[in-house]
Formats: sequence, C-alpha cells, structure tokens
Amino acid sequence: LRLRTANRLATADLYKGVVYVHNPALFYLGMQDQWYTFNMFDAQAWWARDVILGRIKLPASKDELIADVEKRVAAEDAGEDSYDAIRYQGSYIKELIAETDYP
Repeated sequence: LRLRTANRLATADLYKGVVYVHNPALFYLGMQDQWYTFNMFDAQAWWARDVILGRIKLPASKDELIADVEKRVAAEDAGEDSYDAIRYQGSYIKELIAETDYP
C-alpha cells in the first residue's frame, strides 16, 4: 500500500490514523509525521491488536470511517503552530490508549 498524502499529523484515508478506509482489513502504522515517535507507534499497534482481537469494533460504513479522517484533518488544520501540533498528537495518542488496556 502506498498512501498519497502530505507530510502531516492527520493522514488521508486512515481511520484513527491506522485503518485504511478503502479496505478496513488493512492497517498502516506510523504513517503520520511524528512528535512522539515510538509512543505513537506503540499506541497504534496496541489499538490495532484490539481491533484484530474484536475488542474494538470499527464503524460499519465507509462514510463513518471517512468522516473520522475529515474530522482529524480539520483539527490538525485548526492548529496555529508547532505547540498546537504537539498537543494534537499527544491527544491522539491518549485517545488510542483510552480505548485499549494499554499499561
């Protein structure tokens, strides 16, 4: 899979930054530009594991997956500087962790 996107924190076509909206059985970890590198990779892997194990259910429709992507892109675009970008990605990681039993 080759994603075509700008170097950004909210990636095109990835629900929750992980699940390919055009084929939800495909996961893509670490695609985003990073401030928190390994913390983010670890949280994404833990979240993807829980989807695979059936602990997290994905939205039923492609439209719902795409709406999440659009919401994330808009949230990133609303930031004004690098500090906002850092907060954005920190919140993203916390969101993934909150949905899992990440230690």
